[in-house]
Amino acid sequence: MKKLLIPILFSVTILLQSSSCKKPKSDPIKPVYNKEFPNNTGTFWKYKIYDSIYNIVDTLTVIVGSDTKLNNGLETRIWETKSWYHNTTDTDFVNSSAEGIKIYENRFSTNFKKNYVFPLAVGKTWVGSFTGEVYTVSSKNLVVLIAGTFNDCFNIKRNWRFSSQQVKESEWFLPNLGLIKKSIDEIDLGYFNNQEWELYSYSIK
Repeated sequence: MKKLLIPILFSVTILLQSSSCKKPKSDPIKPVYNKEFPNNTGTFWKYKIYDSIYNIVDTLTVIVGSDTKLNNGLETRIWETKSWYHNTTDTDFVNSSAEGIKIYENRFSTNFKKNYVFPLAVGKTWVGSFTGEVYTVSSKNLVVLIAGTFNDCFNIKRNWRFSSQQVKESEWFLPNLGLIKKSIDEIDLGYFNNQEWELYSYSIK
């Protein structure tokens, strides 16, 4: 009996050692891009907005939602923008990749309507998807708002002109917090529109 027991114990020991040496397979880790751009589900921003067309002050709430895909298979995250005055909800689709942040208007979009390239630095420029659309990081400033006082905010200027339409946009972006202030001047067929955005509440997840 003892002669049989010794080889059995030896075999069990070998099996235990070999199984302990095998490492469990782990899923490949996805690279994280654009860490300066808050894009986690549950994050929200609230803005006071003056709209010259309607001559009103509106409240916009921007909420980061769940993941989805465009019809072409591109992975995106849903952003919802809710207007208090108009009682409407607009949906955007945000893609984050090594090329930067690209924002699409709907699931069928082939061209993005807006984009950001990180990391931000004064003097940095990039182009959008529209002809003649150029972004320039013009300065880095302190900005005082209803939501608080923020240091090291990048001022991103966007200019775009096509036919009769001309857009001049100036945004203040704080890394890891997002858009905190924006001014938009738009001329189209002789009509002028001005919007002023100011952050007053937020939660970053």
